[in-house]
Amino acid sequence: MAISIKFLVKRAIKKELKKAIKVSLPNKTIIISDVHLVAHISRYHKCINTLIRELERYKQEGYKLVILGDFFDIWIASEKNIINAKHNQKLLNIIYSMLIVLITGNHDRIKYKILKKYCSDKLIVAKSIKCNNTLITHGNVGELTEYISWLNNISIYAVRGLSWLHRKGFFRELPRAANDVSKKHCYNLQAAQEALSINLICGHTHNPRIEYKECQNGHSIDHYYANTGCSSYVNGSIDILEYCSSKKNFNNAPCLQRFKYC
Repeated sequence: MAISIKFLVKRAIKKELKKAIKVSLPNKTIIISDVHLVAHISRYHKCINTLIRELERYKQEGYKLVILGDFFDIWIASEKNIINAKHNQKLLNIIYSMLIVLITGNHDRIKYKILKKYCSDKLIVAKSIKCNNTLITHGNVGELTEYISWLNNISIYAVRGLSWLHRKGFFRELPRAANDVSKKHCYNLQAAQEALSINLICGHTHNPRIEYKECQNGHSIDHYYANTGCSSYVNGSIDILEYCSSKKNFNNAPCLQRFKYC
């Protein structure tokens, strides 16, 4: 079973490489993922304040922004309700001014018609992009929910139920079983990336990490796997990936920055 799942993930990434939109990212680019913005104020709202603070700092330094999916959690609330929620306005105003690429994930399979009205006309909304030898995608490629629609629907109802329980204070974090599944998918993604000898940047699994393979000379990086983690909640902190797309620094792996809640 594990072998077949690894095969599915590898095949799915191959397909994404062919379909991905070729993009040249600015030298100063930051990447975040899995904000899971909703219409109600959740326990994770304090992490949004930290995200706002850090995005404002990056904006002053001239950085642009890429979001790797699950920015809105459409499984829980509609795009219209999320955008109109008063407590989301400060974050959204910063996003509007910085955002250049918005990757869609499994929780936000929408065209972002309303959000695009407030962003630059050059905003790219896609399932994945390719920059040089780097595939940048959400990370849910190859999962069974991508192939079985009814299983995806069950997941939606399960998340809605967990969200309700979370708002009622029954638990603070995702159940351990969900975390274990995410970690296994993380390893499958990395195995596929290594087999294809590409750079892979993704989110989805909520497990921030960077793994890279050095060249034989030991002085440069052959290819790397980077997961942005989750910008909503990760052990009391958020993670932001600093990415440089210039040819001079192309072989350098991105830098994962962690910021504690303010």
